[in-house]
This record gives sequence, structure tokens and C-alpha cells, in this order.
Amino acid sequence: MQTDQAITRFNLGDREFCFYLPDLDDPLQQTIRETRAFHELDMLADMILRIAPGDLIVDCGANIGNHTVFLAKAAEATVIAVEPSKHCFEILDRNIALNDLDNRVLAVPLACGAKNETGTIIPGPQGYPSQARVAANVRGMGAEVKITPLDELQLPAPVRMLRIDMLGMEADILRGASNILEKDAPTIYAKAQDDQALNEISMVIEPFGYAPTIAFHALSAYRFEKQ
Repeated sequence: MQTDQAITRFNLGDREFCFYLPDLDDPLQQTIRETRAFHELDMLADMILRIAPGDLIVDCGANIGNHTVFLAKAAEATVIAVEPSKHCFEILDRNIALNDLDNRVLAVPLACGAKNETGTIIPGPQGYPSQARVAANVRGMGAEVKITPLDELQLPAPVRMLRIDMLGMEADILRGASNILEKDAPTIYAKAQDDQALNEISMVIEPFGYAPTIAFHALSAYRFEKQ
């Protein structure tokens, strides 16, 4: 696909958004391309109610930038976009530039987890790059990636919101963010593919006073807030 053909533009309110979507069969990119709208817009609408311009958001598993671009451009937030997949990161970086968000978004090419270690990118099925995942201490199955706790990132301000979508690493990411949870008390949006994943996430953050306050059932995602 030629570069110009891979660009999708659409408007939301009085703002134009632009996405580079080169992978024809990837479900996320296909959804944005065909609907000319953001993916998971119901969650995004919920998120924008809980932030103000300039608030710092950390987007773990930013993928190609669907949530990052919305939050930085529509909500005028500052976003740290963490994405371990080289392929997705390159698209994310392109989408940040296409939407003139270099002054609001910092893209970070790594994975977050419970401790410093080396992980491996396990590719998604053929044609599904957005379904790649990170596995710690697994070698020889894909490209290696650095895993770093969120608490060790040099963040410029308190974290107001934390979004996590990294295919099974959600609980470990929260284990590596204990200082942020304790000091900043961010609103958390996290994927939980099943009850076991939800229970694991809840066990990690309950000691910090968090509880789920809304379920986005169609997205297998939850909002958690400190009570």
C-alpha cells in the first residue's frame, strides 16, 4: 500500500485527526479505517471527563496511538506513550507527527513490568501486529525488548491517569508502579481478558485503596479508582 493511500482522516467536533494505517488486515487499523472514528470511543468519552488540559497520562501499550492521539489532541493532555513493538512504535511515532503532537506526546520504545529485565516480543498472528505481546525471560521467539518499572521512568509531573493494555502484563505493570499509585492516585483503565486477570489486577491495587468503578464489558476493560 502506498503511503498516501494508508492515511485516514476524520473529524471529531471541530478537530481533524489523521492516522497512518498501513496494515490492511490488522483489526484495530481496519476499524479506524472503515469507521473513520476512534476505536473504543465509549472508553475515551469516559476518560476525557476525568482529565483537564495539561494533565499527565501514561499510555502503556499505546500501539499505533489510538488512545494517545485522542487524549493529547482532543483532551489537550500530556501523554507518555509506551509501546514495545518496533513495528507498532514506528506507526505510533508517525501518527504523533501527523497530528502535530510532538510537544504533547513522548513515545517510549520499551515495555513496562514489575522489575528491570529483558523480554521478548511474541508476534501476533500473521496480519495482526496489534496483537503482539511481551513475554519476560523468553528467548529466541522474537525481538528482545527492555522491560522497566513505571516507577523508574523520569516522569515530568504526577500521573493523573494510567491506561494499560499489554496482553496479560497488566498486573505486573501495576506491581512496578507502586510509588505512582501511592503518591499520585491516578485513575486506572486496564484490560482484563477474564476473571482471573481481573482478580490478579484487583489483588495488586486493593492495598492502595483501589476498586473497579465501571466495566466496559464489550472491551474487556475496567476503570479503577481510589476510594
